[in-house]
This record gives sequence, structure tokens and C-alpha cells, in this order.
Amino acid sequence: MTRDSFVFYASFWSAMKKMGKADKLAFVEALCGYALEDTTPSLSGNADLAFGLVKPQLDANIKRRTNGEKGKGFGKLGGRPTTENPIGVKKENPLGVISKTPNVNVNVNDNVYIKESSKEKKVADAPARPRFQKPSIEEVKKYVKNMGYYGFDVEHFYSYYESNGWKVGKNPMKDWTAAVRSWRSRDKAVSQDYISRTQLPDPSVYENMESTI
Repeated sequence: MTRDSFVFYASFWSAMKKMGKADKLAFVEALCGYALEDTTPSLSGNADLAFGLVKPQLDANIKRRTNGEKGKGFGKLGGRPTTENPIGVKKENPLGVISKTPNVNVNVNDNVYIKESSKEKKVADAPARPRFQKPSIEEVKKYVKNMGYYGFDVEHFYSYYESNGWKVGKNPMKDWTAAVRSWRSRDKAVSQDYISRTQLPDPSVYENMESTI
């Protein structure tokens, strides 16, 4: 294989500059023949020693250049050869026929962008909900006192929710103050129902009974 050029490194010059003229000439001819025409030189002495030192660099350059030319060829032809396109020729569309295959890359990218933008907007608009932290029993007592819930059984309330893991039904509790108010409402309703069922009759009833005896 014949090439039109090769790289001459400073290390090549360092390897030959202390040689005699005959060895320098033989070394340069060996470099040119090997790099440009793949000719294996027949050397001796200093020229042979120097060529042995630079030969790995020459081989590496030749290999890189060969691989680069292959890649460049694929790029010009439009792709790696396949069984349907054995020489990798880029197919043209001379009649201007509209393809039925959608442009997947553009559509997918657009959809992803729209979805991500909507998601970011929703996250930005929604206020961050504070994470629930169970109260101490002292905090519950203080809240009940401030609300004026006299007779509220704080110990019972706290023990109940401590035992069920601070859940409302099957869901984690979000606001313990709301649970206090709900508990208070139930207690109040139960108390009123109990009073209504156990309330004594009006004294006038007894007076009417006595008058009929």
C-alpha cells in the first residue's frame, strides 16, 4: 500500500543525528520506505538500532491513519454497510415521497419537554406541606387549655393515638390539632346524648300525679 505522507517526529531526529552520514542515509531511506510503502528495511549497526526504536511509533501512526480512512469512508457513504445496503450508500428521495414513518426523535423529545415543564410548574405552584411531627403530651395539654376544652381527657387522647401510630383510620395523621377538635366534638356529642337519656322528668309531672291520687 502506498501513502502520500507520514509524520516525522523530533524523536526520529534525536535517534539519527549522532550517526555517521551513511547510517543517516540508510535510516532515512528505511523510514520513508516503511512509512510510505510498507517496505521492510534491511539495516545493520546504528541505523538498525535506531529504526527498531522508532518502528512502534510508525506502526501506531499507520494503524491510526488506516482506521481514520475507514471511518471517513463510512461517513461519506452515509453509514456502515448492511445486508440491505452492502456498500453503505446513503439513499436519496428523488421523487419527494413523504415517509409514513413519524419523526420519532423530534416527537419524543417534544413530549418529554412538555411533560417535564408541566411537572416542574406543578411542583413550583404547589406549596410544600410540612411534615407531620407527633406532639408531646405537654403540647396537647397546652392546646386544650388555650381552646378552653375543660374536662378534656388528654391522657386518654394521647394514649389512644400513641398506640395506633398516630393514624386517622388507616391514613397517617396530618394535623394533630384537628384530631383534638374532632375528639372534643365526639365527647361533647356523647355527653349531651347521655344527659338527654338520663335527665329526670320535670317536677310538674309529679305534682300532676299527686293531684290525681
